[in-house]
Amino acid sequence: MRCHLLTVLAAFLCATAPTFHVALDPDADFNPESCSLYCMAYPSESVSEHIPSQGKVHYDAGQIRDGEPKTAWVVKDGPTSWLEFTFKDSGFHPDFDENWKRTGVDTLYILNGYNKSPEHWRNHARIRELELSVNGSSLGVITLLDSSKPQAVTLPKTLLQRGMRFRFTVRSVYPGAKFPELAVSEARLDGYGHH
Repeated sequence: MRCHLLTVLAAFLCATAPTFHVALDPDADFNPESCSLYCMAYPSESVSEHIPSQGKVHYDAGQIRDGEPKTAWVVKDGPTSWLEFTFKDSGFHPDFDENWKRTGVDTLYILNGYNKSPEHWRNHARIRELELSVNGSSLGVITLLDSSKPQAVTLPKTLLQRGMRFRFTVRSVYPGAKFPELAVSEARLDGYGHH
């Protein structure tokens, strides 16, 4: 009986876990001035950690939203590191109406690795698996492609609300040829119903 219940529970969990579609997207737009979901609400980005700046080169959260693929957020060790997008009140357009119930998040665009050059990309670790949680509730694990090209990840449609947090926690990496440091050049959320 116990084995049967465990089998049923495992089947239920597998059936209810979302499937994330990941595809290369050469047209992904990381320009911070582009109109997208960010016309309606602009999230703040935070990260668990980053390596120290080296002169004028920075590796903090600002690098994943600067629209420049040659910069990167870099951490000493990938697994358990995270990046988070928080939709604070101050980031919402004055015309945003939460009662409208038609604006939400459904895509993560990511430029995985340190894209300063092909050599930098090969030498640094890249994200393999990311766990997505929204407001602290895990929605599942995303497996990214080991590619220097932009990727589009289809997320479960999530209605946009003030204070909402999307956290992406690194669970595993593609190892770098030379360095254990993990790098991500750009990351951006997008959605629906924002025009």
